[in-house]
Amino acid sequence: MIWLIKILETLLEVNLAAYGLFPRQVSGLLGIVTAPFLHGDYLHLISNTLPVFLLSTFSFYAYPRVAVPLTVWLFLATGLWTWSFARDAYHIGASGLVYGYASFLFFSGWFRREREAQALSLVVVFLYSGLLLGLVPADNHISWESHLSGSVAGLGFAYFFRQTDVPQASNLHPEAEAWSEEENHEIRLNHIFYTPPNSSQKRQIWPK
Repeated sequence: MIWLIKILETLLEVNLAAYGLFPRQVSGLLGIVTAPFLHGDYLHLISNTLPVFLLSTFSFYAYPRVAVPLTVWLFLATGLWTWSFARDAYHIGASGLVYGYASFLFFSGWFRREREAQALSLVVVFLYSGLLLGLVPADNHISWESHLSGSVAGLGFAYFFRQTDVPQASNLHPEAEAWSEEENHEIRLNHIFYTPPNSSQKRQIWPK
């Protein structure tokens, strides 16, 4: 979708940046929804494409029950917070979503204390630890405000939904659970029909 929009911009020779998010202007509220789909140039688009794809895929795979609400929350919270306090300029790009997904995945591993969640958290740190540099106002051409908003939104969502999508042992190993029940039933039957050996029977001794 974001590539299609950029290609159409190029073919039609138009610039849609004016439909981005402009803080504290009523007309800029539209950018809460549109800004993540707009990019300044192809380099900007390329730098956001792979992180959005990977991090959203991780989120939908590892946390399927909350992935859709998470995405909606990141759109709305990141956009609204950026609109409320950011600099007077058009803010465009999907980097706020990148920071939101990364923050959610990282802090989910911290809050949930599950091995799977912690492993995914470490993967995010390994791949995208450099995102921390985007949280400070070091470059006037980078919307650090949307980065910060996305990070806070992801952190908050990870905390409030830390009990959702918790893996259950019975779901992970249904065959083992069924086998265990069958085995327990057999043990109970053996116990009911157990006959102790009489004195005439010899006890077998196996070497260790």
